[in-house]
Amino acid sequence: MLEMLKLAPQIQLVLDQVAEHDRALRGNNGTIGVIAKVASSMGTIDNLGTTIRGRGEDPGLVGKIDKLCETVDSLKHDRKWITRLVIGWVVLTILGMIVVMSVR
Repeated sequence: MLEMLKLAPQIQLVLDQVAEHDRALRGNNGTIGVIAKVASSMGTIDNLGTTIRGRGEDPGLVGKIDKLCETVDSLKHDRKWITRLVIGWVVLTILGMIVVMSVR
């Protein structure tokens, strides 16, 4: 019986903690609990997922980023050829001027 009297405060402490956790999850006295907050944000999370992944014909952010990366890569390839063409034109112009100057 003495052991039961020693355990009673500990059991009450555990029950109080369980009640506090329940209030945090479900809310208390007009406050919104964690469960209600998560439930209310599910629509926003779903919209965010749709924006990232896309829906139907709309590619979403991931698809748009992939397409942008492909475009940038193709522009880098085109820019490489334009750079070579411009450098070749400059070198040819300089050589042409050297030839013209040496002929005079």
